[in-house]
Amino acid sequence: MHYKKAKVYCDGSHYIAIPYEKQERKKRKNASRYSELNAKVENIYKKSDKHSRKERVKETIEKLNEKINNIEKSTQIVKQNIDRLTRNEIVRRTRLSRKVYLQEWHYFCTFTYDSEKLNENEFRKKLSNCFKHLSSRKGWKYVGVWERSPNNQRLHFHGLFYIPQMVGELIEKRDYSTTKRKMQKAKQNTFFLDRF
Repeated sequence: MHYKKAKVYCDGSHYIAIPYEKQERKKRKNASRYSELNAKVENIYKKSDKHSRKERVKETIEKLNEKINNIEKSTQIVKQNIDRLTRNEIVRRTRLSRKVYLQEWHYFCTFTYDSEKLNENEFRKKLSNCFKHLSSRKGWKYVGVWERSPNNQRLHFHGLFYIPQMVGELIEKRDYSTTKRKMQKAKQNTFFLDRF
């Protein structure tokens, strides 16, 4: 083992060392053309996300083959790109799970917006900016995802939060849930209620 050559990084509170492994790398002849093809393959593959994986691969190969007119080369490029995308997703998830498991979380929160106060783009920008300020000024840590509701396709944010210093006050609100058809209790924050 080459411990001196290990890659060491800090994920915020812990140092992690990844052992050194020598990898053979080949130089690409046409790097710009190769990156253009990668971008095309990614766009085609992402647009067909409603189909199964086999259908997506087949459709991507067909559309790429229309541009370069070589089925073997198209197949090879698409397979390499899908392997690369899969590897990148695995690495991102691994990095995220390391960060998530090293932190003690206080709250699971859902953030929505009032259409009279903000539109969708303003909501996304202002909420992201608010989280940035709270994390740097108040020590908040968060991990979350933007998604749309299945029925209304309305944008909202789900997140896990570590909150050492709360802003605003938590109030308990009772209202009727039309989906569950019963009364429900929810805790809401006055700081976010006023702004969003």
